[in-house]
Amino acid sequence: MFEPDVKREAEEFCYNLERGVRGFGGLGDWFMVEPEWIWVRVGEDGFEEAANCVEELNPDLALAFIPDSMVVSYEDDPSMPLQRKLSAVGLPSQMVERSTLENLRGSEYVLFNVALSIYAKAGGVPWTLDDALTHHLTVGINVSERKHGAVAACYTHGSGESMKFDWATAPASLDMLGEAVFQVVGWAAENYIDSLGGPPSSVAIHVDAASPILEAGFGAAIQRLESEGLLKEKAVYSVVSINKSGPPRVYVKMGDTFMMPDKGACTVLDYERGVVCTSGYPEQPALSPLGVVKPLMVEVVESNYEHSITEIMRDVYWLSEIHWASGFRTPRLPVTLLYPGRMCSFFRAGVKPTSLRGTAWFL
Repeated sequence: MFEPDVKREAEEFCYNLERGVRGFGGLGDWFMVEPEWIWVRVGEDGFEEAANCVEELNPDLALAFIPDSMVVSYEDDPSMPLQRKLSAVGLPSQMVERSTLENLRGSEYVLFNVALSIYAKAGGVPWTLDDALTHHLTVGINVSERKHGAVAACYTHGSGESMKFDWATAPASLDMLGEAVFQVVGWAAENYIDSLGGPPSSVAIHVDAASPILEAGFGAAIQRLESEGLLKEKAVYSVVSINKSGPPRVYVKMGDTFMMPDKGACTVLDYERGVVCTSGYPEQPALSPLGVVKPLMVEVVESNYEHSITEIMRDVYWLSEIHWASGFRTPRLPVTLLYPGRMCSFFRAGVKPTSLRGTAWFL
């Protein structure tokens, strides 16, 4: 979808996206994808009418070149209305703002990141983990609101070509968080069984340290899952709280200089707690005017086995590496927190997809 005055720039952007530029091989060479472009002009009736045309065409994904959110009023910003409308009919979408289109359509960084998002939103898997995580099933959970909200969860299991990723939701008022946990972890376990033929015997649940989901009764939910055959009898589990706002800093001291820690550095504080740097050197410069990166505080708040905090921190770090919308820098958060958090943000904005299972529509 494009406005008439940026047609030439939009065509050049899509050409670069498909064929590549120096430093980026394009969708064809790097992703083995040959897109077919269908151009929809945004007329006087705006993006909403153009979205109706896109809905009739039923493409794999809608790419929209929209005005910058900073230069239009909230009421005139088409981004969220477009995403609400398209997701309601099962169409993933990718927004590109006008300033990016006009100034960065030849940037290998921008093109690669947009290509990653498009590929993942259309159901592709850009990369996975080579080794398996500690637990058979790892589920990240967040809640959009304390009352009349929704729980969002993403899960992952396996490694390499057998690695699976998906998401689920459940209604969640404050007094029903335990039921919501049962539903989304049960859904993830059902998908595990469908893939591997039997229930998992271990599960890790990742939660934001500030989320009300910590008030849920995880042990009772695990027992129900066992009784219904969705987890093996006497399954081991751990509930891992990840704090992104107040952990201590990690640094390398060289004389009187505080230098950036290595990406992946970690410190064990005690049996339940540790600190891990999911970003750092060499992604960040050794000496940065912005100071050292903020690590994550990882705490096992509930567990029924002799866990290893080092292995749990390693899993958190690995899961920050498989974010599919950035080819050059990884996020601080593991996807088990990052993706449910993004889903909850979209839910609050009224974006509630109906049939986008198996795709990372929220990137």
